[in-house]
Amino acid sequence: MLIKNLQLSIDIDPEKIHQLILESGQITDYGLLNGKFGIAICFFHLSRHLEHNLFLDYANNQLDEIWNSLSDDLSIEFESGLSGIGWGIEYLIQNDFVKGNSNLICNDIDKMVMRICPRRFNDYSLESGLEGILNYICARLAGRNKNVKRNPFLKSFIDDLAYLYKNSKKLKLSEEIIFKLGIINNLVPFYDFKLDLDRFIRVDIDAKSDNIQLEILGIRDGISGLLLRKILQIPRSK
Repeated sequence: MLIKNLQLSIDIDPEKIHQLILESGQITDYGLLNGKFGIAICFFHLSRHLEHNLFLDYANNQLDEIWNSLSDDLSIEFESGLSGIGWGIEYLIQNDFVKGNSNLICNDIDKMVMRICPRRFNDYSLESGLEGILNYICARLAGRNKNVKRNPFLKSFIDDLAYLYKNSKKLKLSEEIIFKLGIINNLVPFYDFKLDLDRFIRVDIDAKSDNIQLEILGIRDGISGLLLRKILQIPRSK
């Protein structure tokens, strides 16, 4: 079926979906924010929202390519590395897009994360620093609360994160980081935590401005993010 013949219930040019399908195969970034994993999440949502298996096939093909291409030298960074991919795995499982035991799937990522010394962080960013790692940890703990009771992280590692929470003012940590540290250390109710995509999507285009050309495909700043913002009805950024 041609994409242009689909009856879309979201206000978006089907040509952008067509562009995403055609060009996503050329991306060499397998990560969450700018790469194939984020695009796979977009395809899963398109499949559910439009009730069409065409997009489910594209999503599964993206995942297969990611699994077959992962290597040990991929970074742990959230933007393009393993912690972002691990977050995406939890997102897909917890939202019933795929089935699986994330404790088994993410075991190696958990071990890589625990090799990090939280007290030595000097990069607090989402993309490559502390905030990204905390996003991954919170996602894993949310998966534990929902599906599996075993805590995947050692107490000594969690204690190091507690140190950051206690010294948050001295370290000048952001409110987002402090919130996630509180979640991890059971100082903030876990029901306040939501495993969602809102914070990751920066593309901010009015629904009536789809004539703007987007050359980027990922969820952070590109077509996938625009589609997800509309499908999930994520409010525009202020």
